[in-house]
Amino acid sequence: MMLVERRIAKVSDARASDQFRRYKREPTHAVRKAEIKENETLRALKQAWQNFELVKDDMAVVDPRKSYQKALELIRSFAYTKADIENFNLALGEFQNEKDFAKRAGLFLSALINKRISE
Repeated sequence: MMLVERRIAKVSDARASDQFRRYKREPTHAVRKAEIKENETLRALKQAWQNFELVKDDMAVVDPRKSYQKALELIRSFAYTKADIENFNLALGEFQNEKDFAKRAGLFLSALINKRISE
């Protein structure tokens, strides 16, 4: 009978995560708030935003067309510039924790931009 010698490969201490050991944790930095100069137009746009509610049907589903029309009605009498839209867009950060923020912001900003373009 012949003896067969078996060699077991030595398992190194290398791990897949070791290739990243040269990288260090990055320090955390405070997020700066955008500086927005409050003016009468911006105050009026913020007030219109706070009055803007999504229109829902009987099944509590948002009706985007009716909601968009409501946004247009709220801003109908306003005179504003592109810079006012930009400032309002930055100011929307204050309201980002409100319910349905993304839908409301999208419809309201669309109404602002489209009304400005059509003038």
